[in-house]
Amino acid sequence: MTETAKLMGVRRETVWRWTKADEFSAEMAKIRDSTIESLTFTLQQSALDAAEVLRSVMMDESAGSNARMKAATAILDRVLKAQELQMRKETENGQMTVDMSEWVDSATLD
Repeated sequence: MTETAKLMGVRRETVWRWTKADEFSAEMAKIRDSTIESLTFTLQQSALDAAEVLRSVMMDESAGSNARMKAATAILDRVLKAQELQMRKETENGQMTVDMSEWVDSATLD
């Protein structure tokens, strides 16, 4: 709060009083939510690049087998987690109920 007060050119007590006002708190919540949304979008965009890096390592026959296996495992882990999260979200919304363990158990890796 002290740093904010310095930046705003007001006393620390003034900032503290502002935080107690409903309108101020609501505006701060909007700013926080907007910032989180922007960060999430940026990370999602970076995730596409990261997935491509993992894919290129996995497909690179000149890479060591350990590196290729770690890349493949990372990809599969992330895909399964993403699918589980999506299924959980859909289940919570009453859209469907699927036991992911049955799907995983039936999957075969070549």
